[in-house]
Amino acid sequence: MIDKRDFTQETLEKIRTGEKPKTFIKRRRLSKIILIIDIIVIVIILAIINQRGHESIYHTTSLILDEMEYRFSLIREEKSSNYVLSVTIKSNSNVEKSYYYNNSIADINIQHAEAKIFNLSIGDNISSVKLLPGELKTFVKGIDISYFRRYAEENPEHITPPQKTLISLEKRHVPLQAVITLNTKERVSTKLNFKYRVE
Repeated sequence: MIDKRDFTQETLEKIRTGEKPKTFIKRRRLSKIILIIDIIVIVIILAIINQRGHESIYHTTSLILDEMEYRFSLIREEKSSNYVLSVTIKSNSNVEKSYYYNNSIADINIQHAEAKIFNLSIGDNISSVKLLPGELKTFVKGIDISYFRRYAEENPEHITPPQKTLISLEKRHVPLQAVITLNTKERVSTKLNFKYRVE
């Protein structure tokens, strides 16, 4: 059986001499290990977030008009950071059919809320397309990222989220919208929401 007086005197002697108890030393070692593990976890999380920031983005919307299916897609290329807009048309008719347009397949207005940034057309100089049942055709247009970059620089108040933090799961961006209007006899529009990621 341990004598409590001897144990108390031994503890007091260690405190006087500055000798630290073994349990204290073990706790310090444990806290250092936990700190190192925390730092490693934070570095891994930051690396994952940074890697996600360089991924390609893809947005798409579609509509059907006059036995024709239109699929609009907006892709941000990983390497160049430029955007590629495409429209794929597919005939849902049971017979070969011609579809008519006014100089282009569609007009696109890129805007933030009601503020127009720029416009472009896709399928330029096309007045008609003849398709067999189920046949597909795709038209592609590149969009220079400088349009988006200039708008973000001139309108920093539209960047979301405005604050800068060490760890943010949401990349800073400008919410934008592509308003796509088909150049058919019946001018029909659809919207494609996307985000310009601020670099």
